[in-house]
Amino acid sequence: MIKRFFLCLSIGLLTACSGSDKAAQNATGNDDKQDIHLEQSNEKQPVSEANKGNAIDENIQQLIRLIPNHGLSDSAKNKFDSYYYALLEEAWAIPSNGLGGIGDEEWLYYFISGNGEDATRYVLDNITTDGDHKKVDFQAVWDYEDNQQKKQKHTLYLKKSGEKWIIENFDDTKNQLEKYIKEMRAFYKSPNWAEMYDAGLKDKDIKEITIETNNKVNEYFNKYRASTVPATEAELQTMINEIKERLGDKQEEGAYDGVMKGNIGPHKITFYMEKFEGYSGFYYYDQYPKNIYKLKTVKEWDFESNNMSWFSQKQIMEEYTKDGKKTGTFEGTFYNAAGRGSNYEGDFTNSKGEKFKFSVSVGNLGIQ
Repeated sequence: MIKRFFLCLSIGLLTACSGSDKAAQNATGNDDKQDIHLEQSNEKQPVSEANKGNAIDENIQQLIRLIPNHGLSDSAKNKFDSYYYALLEEAWAIPSNGLGGIGDEEWLYYFISGNGEDATRYVLDNITTDGDHKKVDFQAVWDYEDNQQKKQKHTLYLKKSGEKWIIENFDDTKNQLEKYIKEMRAFYKSPNWAEMYDAGLKDKDIKEITIETNNKVNEYFNKYRASTVPATEAELQTMINEIKERLGDKQEEGAYDGVMKGNIGPHKITFYMEKFEGYSGFYYYDQYPKNIYKLKTVKEWDFESNNMSWFSQKQIMEEYTKDGKKTGTFEGTFYNAAGRGSNYEGDFTNSKGEKFKFSVSVGNLGIQ
């Protein structure tokens, strides 16, 4: 029966990841005394020509001022869509590859001004409202002496969250952030960084900053073992292939496979389901990826379902070391629901009889 579950899981990997993104975008911020309320409409209503060129409503200006400018404010977190803020947070956490100078992170400083100074004023070009979404086209204006000016055109995207409006994108920075995070993660895992690191250690002028940067890189990957950016279907398949190669076991013909991430108690784990040589999969603690435990299904119940919009299955799995020693038991329920993704959660009992809650999910997967 579990084979049917993971056939569905394999088909729905990309949907589950994008579903996680959608769930993050539906999250609401905490209420406070500075909630910003803007007028709303049920259909698109471009602002009239008479309003063009006027100063933007102060409520919207408050949101514009929260756009990162040489830094990201944690206190502004509840004014952003949760996924967009998570992208910003991870991007700012990535160490500079400039080794004492300015690296590829420089673009993060150019969202609006590029030099840290606030605009003198903001001028409205157009507002389009579509239900719970607003698109605000505006100009940031800097007034200088001798009637000199600097102007920048920008677009702020807002969404309704509860009784307030929050920022879900600014210009095209959401896509840029996803691309930047992927590229920087790949760079710090590539031979290019290894070569730069070795060269930096040999240069007395940058040796100290090279060591400091490498320490920051390790701290970053410890915090973001899986990125905020959801993995694509191709990236998931690459992960699966790498894990298969490392395990070295032969997969049975017609078997299912699927990767999930989560926790046993406070410990992060990667959970891989595949039918091979009498076993049902394996898992490892992210902190110790070379210590692999095989999983064997010892009991499973029939599926429970509701018109295929969701289904669940109780299952008991035992874990074994590479040499066949039993070291623990997972007793939990597989669950799959439309829009939610797939997960397996319940109780884990180790060889000492100690119990811990565990939960793994496709929705937890990010680029590696």
